Amino acid sequence: MLNSWIWLIGGLVICMAEMLLPGAFLLWIGLGAVATGVFLLAAPNALGAEGLILLFAAFAVIFSLGGRFFYGSISQSIKPEFLGQRAQGLIGRSFLLESAIVNGEGRIKVQDSVWNVRGPDLALGQRVTVIAVENGVGLRVEQG
Repeated sequence: MLNSWIWLIGGLVICMAEMLLPGAFLLWIGLGAVATGVFLLAAPNALGAEGLILLFAAFAVIFSLGGRFFYGSISQSIKPEFLGQRAQGLIGRSFLLESAIVNGEGRIKVQDSVWNVRGPDLALGQRVTVIAVENGVGLRVEQG
């Protein structure tokens, strides 16, 4: 019983260390230790010390691969050819106008940034599609 609590507390400490040393790898090792502790709570005498170490290693690998699968799919949504060229990655995407396009100029909000746009006069809140980048800092848009 004491052994399971050591695994659980140790795993939580390793997970908390992830906050001090970010890198998303300590988290998976910590979760492996927590899973080993939960296993020990369910079956206290099922494995010896060597078996527990192998079980912990297996859990750590499983959680690491699962994390890589999950976070890998997120990072692949960023197109590598547009790294350092954020505006190019906006071409073809649609956004709502943050301010109306008046005399050919307005603004859209993209996540935490506001971009100047040029296009036909449109009212606030209209959906526009980015069709080109102008001078690297402005976007050409059309309705839609």
